[in-house]
Amino acid sequence: MSLIDPESPISGMGRYKVLKVTSMSDITIQEQRKLYQAVVIVNELNENDEEYSNTMVFWKKKEDGDNAQWIFADID
Repeated sequence: MSLIDPESPISGMGRYKVLKVTSMSDITIQEQRKLYQAVVIVNELNENDEEYSNTMVFWKKKEDGDNAQWIFADID
């Protein structure tokens, strides 16, 4: 859970195990006033051999300087 931003709408981890994540698009990085935002569309393969398409949003906060890390902001 430490990889999820506290302001994120993500409330917890899914109840299934993800076996594979495949990027389906280029990663788009945008600079905003207080952070960098990256967006990518992925396919996830879970333990039941079901595939799901998700859009993942990551943030890297500028205020953290050189110690900034990419964290999950949202998964749609």
